[in-house]
This record gives sequence, structure tokens and C-alpha cells, in this order.
Amino acid sequence: MKARIYIKLPRKINAKIIREYDRSYPVKNTWNLFLQGKQYTVIEKGNRLTVTNEKGKVILKNIKHISRISNGFQVLNDTTEIEYYDANLKKLKSAPSVEQIFQDFCGNVITYGLKIEEVEEYFILKKATGFTSYNFDNYKVIDSLKKANIKDVYFLNKKRTLEYNENSPKKESVIIDFGTYFGILSEKYGIEYFDSVDITQRPIKVKRNKLYGYYDITSTTYLELKPFEFNLAEFKHEKYGEGYVAINGERYYK
Repeated sequence: MKARIYIKLPRKINAKIIREYDRSYPVKNTWNLFLQGKQYTVIEKGNRLTVTNEKGKVILKNIKHISRISNGFQVLNDTTEIEYYDANLKKLKSAPSVEQIFQDFCGNVITYGLKIEEVEEYFILKKATGFTSYNFDNYKVIDSLKKANIKDVYFLNKKRTLEYNENSPKKESVIIDFGTYFGILSEKYGIEYFDSVDITQRPIKVKRNKLYGYYDITSTTYLELKPFEFNLAEFKHEKYGEGYVAINGERYYK
């Protein structure tokens, strides 16, 4: 028979021990941001961020979100308000200019071509790849849709052809119009169905059961969902209230 050992635990834990534990808790994550030759380190602990320069000096602290935008940064401060900073992390009164200052494109790039062909009973989705040129001769079938109940089918440019190169990538999603509802076909998710699809917005705004979402970013759970302002979109949620959702799907509540 094994002996049993009973350990008496304290009924209360000393607050000093908790503080010491918090200080010793390892940093959850760190990553770097680069812009116009400058590098910053973002340190995440809990749900707050600290930003330091290359010398380790703290430039911003206690913020909720920071992301790179054209010629600057977009930040959510401690009170969940959007702020803008230039490349030197100097606070701006408004968003920085979107004019491209640094532009570096490779001249020889991989090109892609997609097309939807209509045959007797199916819509056939084909894709080709090339190098620099858009004169494709190597289209291959990658998917098909049975035509029954489909009113129309097209890419996000509202055409049945799509071309792009790796310098300017484009979504290959296919919109399926069933007349009274819509589907979105993608390699990642297959076909997902929605009451309405707004492809005039990027990302694609979708609606299901009177609730909104952004395709491939959020679920359809929002009472209100505003357009993205750079990397953040304001929302209203029945359960969680108001806040912002980031382009990577992370939510920040007011």
C-alpha cells in the first residue's frame, strides 16, 4: 500500500509573491517591424505591447496594436483609439501619405493566369503559370462547378479571367451567384455560403443571418462592421460590444 502525503497549502498567497511571479513571467512573443531602413522590436506581454528601437530604447509602451502602413505605423493605444506615427515613430495628427517612397520590384517575375470556361454541364476553373509573360499555353484544370442552380460565376474583378504576378498578388476566390444567395469558392475552404457578398470592399464583406463578417478573416458574428481603415475595422458585437478587428483577425475591445 502506497503512503499518502498531504501538503497543507496556505489559504492566502502573499501579494509580494504574485508580483515577483509576474515580473519573472517570460515574454510571450517578440517580433520586428522594418520601415524605410529603420528597425523596431515589438515585445508582447499579456495583452499589451512595448516597442523599442535598435538601441533598446522604449519608444511606445502599453499599446494594444501596432502595424506597418504606407510610410508609417497604425497604433491602437491603451484606450483603444487609433493613432498614427511616421517612420521615426513620431506621432502624427492624421494618417501618413500613401504615396510610395520606397519601391522595389523585380523585373523578371512569375505570372499567373486563371479562367473559367463554361461547358455543357459544368463551369471549369483553369490555372496557368508563366515567367514575365502573360501568353499562357499551359492551363490546367484545378476545379469544376456543376451548372445546376448557378446564375453566374466570376472572379473578384467580376470577370471570368484573372491575371497577376508575384509582385502584385491577387485573391483567386471565385464568386458563385445562385440568385437568392451566394457562394465563395477557394482552395482553402472549398465553397462557403452567404446571404450576400460585397466584393466592392477588400477584404470581402459577407452577410449571413443578418450578421456580418470579413471573408477569410472573421466569422459572421457582427451586428455592424465598418470598412477597414488600413489594418483595422471597427465593429459592434451583440455579446462583446464595440471594438476593432485587425486584418489578421485579432479583436480589440473598447
